[in-house]
Order: sequence, then C-alpha cells, then structure tokens
Amino acid sequence: MKQQQRHSIITRKWLPFALIALLTIIIYSSSLYHEVNIDDEIILNAVPEQVTFNNLASVFTERYNGTDYRPITIFTFAFERYLIGKPSLVFSHAINILLYIFLCSLVYVFFSQLYTKEKSSIIPLLTTLFFCVHPLHVSVVASLKSRDNILSLLLATISFLVLFKAKSEHPYKRYFYILLSFIIFYISTFAKMDSLGFVFLFPVFYFVFIRKNWIETIVVLLLFFTTVTITRDMFIDAMTGPVDFYSKVTFEENPLVVQSTFINKISMAFLTLGYYLKFMIIPKGYYFYFGYAMLDVLPIYHPLIIVSIVIHICILMVGIVQFKKNKILFFSILGYFACLLYAVNYIVPVAGVVADRYGFISSMFFCNCLAILLITLKEKTSFIPPNYRLISLTSVLLVIYIFFSYARNGDWKSRETLYEADLPYVQKSVNALRMIAEHEITQSSKTSTVTEKQQHLNKAITLCDNALLICDSLSVLYQIKANAQFTLKQKSLAFETIQTGIDKSYENTGSLATKAEFFARENNLDSAIQYYQKTLLKDTSQAEIFVKMIDLKNKKGLFQESMKESMLLIKDRPHFLAGYQNVANTYLYMGDTLLAVNYFIEAFKRGVENPEMAQGIKEYFINKGMNERLPEIEPYTQ
Repeated sequence: MKQQQRHSIITRKWLPFALIALLTIIIYSSSLYHEVNIDDEIILNAVPEQVTFNNLASVFTERYNGTDYRPITIFTFAFERYLIGKPSLVFSHAINILLYIFLCSLVYVFFSQLYTKEKSSIIPLLTTLFFCVHPLHVSVVASLKSRDNILSLLLATISFLVLFKAKSEHPYKRYFYILLSFIIFYISTFAKMDSLGFVFLFPVFYFVFIRKNWIETIVVLLLFFTTVTITRDMFIDAMTGPVDFYSKVTFEENPLVVQSTFINKISMAFLTLGYYLKFMIIPKGYYFYFGYAMLDVLPIYHPLIIVSIVIHICILMVGIVQFKKNKILFFSILGYFACLLYAVNYIVPVAGVVADRYGFISSMFFCNCLAILLITLKEKTSFIPPNYRLISLTSVLLVIYIFFSYARNGDWKSRETLYEADLPYVQKSVNALRMIAEHEITQSSKTSTVTEKQQHLNKAITLCDNALLICDSLSVLYQIKANAQFTLKQKSLAFETIQTGIDKSYENTGSLATKAEFFARENNLDSAIQYYQKTLLKDTSQAEIFVKMIDLKNKKGLFQESMKESMLLIKDRPHFLAGYQNVANTYLYMGDTLLAVNYFIEAFKRGVENPEMAQGIKEYFINKGMNERLPEIEPYTQ
C-alpha cells in the first residue's frame, strides 16, 4: 500500500515541473539583485530609453552590436520596458529565471516524448534535473546578455515538439507541422545563431523518430538547412540594410587566426572538444574569458590532443554501435556534437577559443547521456539494491551541481565579484587581464577619494604589465597603461609607454590616437592634430578621430581649413556621418547656428546619436518659432 502511494506521488504530472521551479529558484533567486555585467550593456543599450507602442517594433530594424541580428532577444527587453515604463534589472533577471524554468520544462516534455515507448520513464526526469542544475548554465541564466542563448534553445525545442506532430498519417497535416516546425526554428536563429546546429539533427530526428521516408527526410533537410543558410542573411539585409563591417576575431582572442593550417584546425578542434567535455563533467573551471594564452595551438601529437581524439572517437563509436539498440542514445550523442560544431574552432576561429555558454545547447544532450549512464550503472552493479543505487548516485550528483551552481551564481553578482573570483585563474589570458584593467580605469573615475583612485589606476598598470609579458604587441594594453599613468600625473612615463605601443604594434591606430589625446590635454594642439592625421592615414574609417581633429582646428580658428576638409569628406563619402557632424561643429564655432542645426540633422539621419544635442535643437526651433521643423528633430531626441 505504502509502495503504491509512493509510486503515485512520483508519477504525478506536476511533480517534475515543481522540482524544476524549486531547484531553479534555489540556485538563481539571488540573481534578482545582480548588477549589470559583461556585455549586458550591448543588449540594454539597444533598447530605446522610452519604449512606446509605436517604436516597439524598431528593434527589428537594428543589428545586434552593429553586426549580428538578434531582434527576438532585444524585443523581450523592449517589451519589458513597455510594460513597466522604465529599465529594471530586477525585472529583467526575473524574466531570465522564468524563461529558464520554461526551457527546462520543455526539455522534460521533449525527452518524455522521446521516451514514450521506453520502459524507463525516469530518464526524462533525470535528464531535466541534471540540465536544470548544471553549473555550465550559470553564465547563461545570471547574465542578461545571455538571454539570447535561452531563447534560442527554447524556440528550437518548441520546433522539435511541433515536429513530433508530423507523425500524423494525413499528408497535409504532416506537411503543415513540418512547415510550422521550420518557421519556429527559423525564428530561433533570430534570438541567436547557436540553434543553427539543430539543422543537422532535424532530418535525422525525422527519419529515426517520425517517419522512415527518405524523400520526406530529404525535404526536411533541404527546408531546414538550405533555406536557413541561404535566406537568413538576405532577410537581415532587407530588414536592416547591408553592413560593410563584420567583427573579426583577433590573435589575443584566438591564436588560431594566425596559425590556421589544416592540421592546426584539427588539433584546436579536439583541444576545444576536450575542454567542453571537461566543462560537462567537472562542475568548475568556468571563467569569464579564456583566449590566448589560456589556450594555445598545440601540435597534433600533443598528449592532450591524442587523448581527446581517442575519447571522442570512442564516444562516436558508442553512438553508432548503439543505433539499433538505443536510438535515443545515438541521437543524443549526435546532438551533442552537432550543437558544438560551430564552436570547435574548425569552421571559424571562435572568440575566446572556448566559453561555457557555447556548450549550453549541447549540454541538454550530454545530460541525457548522463541519465542513461546512471540507469546502466543501476543495472550493472550489485553491491547495493538497484533503486538505492540510482537514488544515491543521482542525489550526490545533484547536490554537487547545486553547490557549484549556487557558488558560481554568486560570482556573477557584478563585474567586481566576477573579476575578483576569476582573476587568480586567468593570469595567462591576455584579454581577461585587459578587460579587468579597463574596468579598474572605469572604477577609478567613479571613486571619490584620491587613495582609492590611485589604487585602481596602479592595479590597472600592474594588470597591463602582466598581460604585456604574454603579448607585447597588443596596442590596447599600452593605451590602458599610458592612460592610467597620465591620470596619475606620470606624464613622461605615459608618453614613453604610448610611444612603445606605437613602435611595437602593427595595428597601432589606437596608440596614435591616444598620443594625440595626450597632446590635446596638454593643450599642444599642433602635435595633437599631427597625430590625429597619422591615425587617419592608418585608418580612414574612424569617424570619431575626424570629429576630434576638426574640433581642434576649430579651436585654433582654422575655420576655412576645417570647412574645406569636411566638405571634401562629404563629397567623397556622402554616407560617412563625420563630414556632416564636422561642418555642423564648424558653423557653431563661427556663430551660424541655423546652418549648424541643418548639418546636425543630416548627421543624425546618417546615424549620429546625440539626444542632448537633438533636444537642444528642438528647444532652438521652439524659441525661434520654427514649430514646423519640430518633426525633423523629434525622432532623434529619444
């Protein structure tokens, strides 16, 4: 009787969802009070400060960080502001937690559907619980920016659940659900491209679990793979317009960019796979940035590479051998590799080489393999009764995962806590040290006491020195160090440091511009202009440098020279916003406000964002009784 009651409690439909919610709240409830963290500003700044019904859809016409296209993610933040009327970190973190609970619930439903005909109904629950509490996911749930990962997997999982409906014998219903599944998946790529790995899984999934029909499977393959890869960029260009700039991975982000031979790519791919397997198995060692020289290109015969090759070939062989006996295990192993494919540094070098969030989607399939392994161990070992073996092993794993996830979530409270927690472990990462040094510079400007300011600046210098020992050709390190020295009144050292950056770095436009800044701050306008000109000879695309150089010429009263250069720039590059902004500034210096206003409006039309200036122009129109021109400036005041 008691056993029957216990069984009825376990099999209640609401229990898995209650466990998911409870465990998520235990681990992540403290993230409600987290501050803005790494890259969160990219998402938050993409949303209008004041969101109205009229501008709510404007996020679909903008690219994420000027390059990628993630309007679904940005729309959720815009809709938040529309609902509550203002930005709220607490509300945003709460949405992240709710979305994660919903995602874990869908993971449970998905695997429950897969295991409908299987004897063991406990595997979907184990899979979901491991997925829910896995420490790999902390950076995804605790970081607002990484909502894109959650939404991408959530929508892709829904598309799989819809594809289940294609089991219908009625052809029109079957094709309808295939098409609907594709549409939802297509939308998931506009949350983030991470879900693109699923395009390799949909045809396999359809053939193995839906219908063993080669023609329909090929149709699914063509629909999901070919259509997405061909039409996605065309759609984005139609919505936002084409862009000439795409961010490129640099050496300090991934050393493979300068060592990209066929053998090196294979070596780095298996090194990367080894790290992701480590991330899945060992619940620690997740740092905010890896890159050079945390991970370097190793020779193909290196013991780590050989071990990784052997392990991963064995994993693949297990999946192939088990195809007839355990199709779900085969599918999960395939899913694990397919969803990591974009991040293994073979197709393209990945920023940072590895990152825990890159393995987020693959971890869903890893957790299923882990659940299958535990069920197998339950049957194979004999020194403890089977049910107690399963309960004890599961409990130990869950407790370990929960402990590490809870602790790691605390690290993500703010940049300070994250950097403090990870700094001892990222001493070989040039970019990690650079990021912390930049943060110290920022913090120095916010402190009220001289002693604290000096502490932050000296720490930034030390971090730069440590990074320069690893890579002494990175221009930005010299810029950060020199800026800290200049602020500390160590001006001769600052000039010496920035000149070293100019001499040692091939891409030294930043160092040239920084030296120009130093001369400008010293009121040596001629030298400042000279170094701005040197910067522009290296890189003519830097609009900010054009503006600063012309501003210095205006301060010297060289109005005709400034106007001539700016007009020439407008003629040669009519879509380049700096020309219009420069002319506007020059007219302001000359006292011709009306002409300055006209050129400022042209600059705003070409992408200059300056709401304060736009508001000033609006007030100018009102004071001059030029109300008919208010609609020209109104869109740029927000």
